[in-house]
Amino acid sequence: TSRGWQQHFNNLKAVIDDLIANHNGDPQRVYVCGFSMGGDGTVRILQQYPGFFAAAIPMGMGFSGDSTLLKDIPIWTAQGETDWWARNLRKNVADIRHLNGYDADTGSTWVTGVNPRYSNFKGVGHGVQWDAAYTLPLTTWAYSKVNDGNKYPQVFFASPGYRQIAIAGNEVPIDIRATDADGSLAKVEIFHNNKLYRTITQPPYATTIKTVAGDNMIDAVVHDDKGKSAVATTIVKVNMAPEFVTAKLS
Repeated sequence: TSRGWQQHFNNLKAVIDDLIANHNGDPQRVYVCGFSMGGDGTVRILQQYPGFFAAAIPMGMGFSGDSTLLKDIPIWTAQGETDWWARNLRKNVADIRHLNGYDADTGSTWVTGVNPRYSNFKGVGHGVQWDAAYTLPLTTWAYSKVNDGNKYPQVFFASPGYRQIAIAGNEVPIDIRATDADGSLAKVEIFHNNKLYRTITQPPYATTIKTVAGDNMIDAVVHDDKGKSAVATTIVKVNMAPEFVTAKLS
């Protein structure tokens, strides 16, 4: 198309409805993806048919319209650092995250557990779709999303901050915030370097973790009462002595 995608929405929706009605399409697993003008079309079709798509991947374009119609749809968006067309995308992501309870001023590229997910490619211009498709597990992520009427929960770390510095062996306080827009939370699982560390079933979702040398990856996985989950990730960094690094390398 050369004049935007909105003129085609009725026909596109009719095709999708026919596939579902007559050719075994799954109405709970309909996904939409687009780049540049298609990224704009992706966001616009989400707003025109709210509650229809299970997940969306808009790339290389800023958002516009009613963000309240986007906040509960799983979105993973990608931006080239120098892309003029996507210059407002970081703020767009932050604005939607604000609606989901995350008060950071700008879109962060690590996994916050708050929708939308966001990736920024350093030194890349408008052609971000190639880098995104080649390096990110976009389809695996999208196909894991199911539109069954139950909204996904939201989770993020109030502390520690991403890449916070600590001393090996010290206890680092962990403060996790989790919400569910249409139900209740069943539990929050905390992982330390990919090993289950603690399961918490009632707020406050807080604990401490003893750090080890190197990167301490901490994941918080929240589960709602209807079987859906979301994950947030942060990293606590501990400097390693040179002799320790040499021993590990050898």
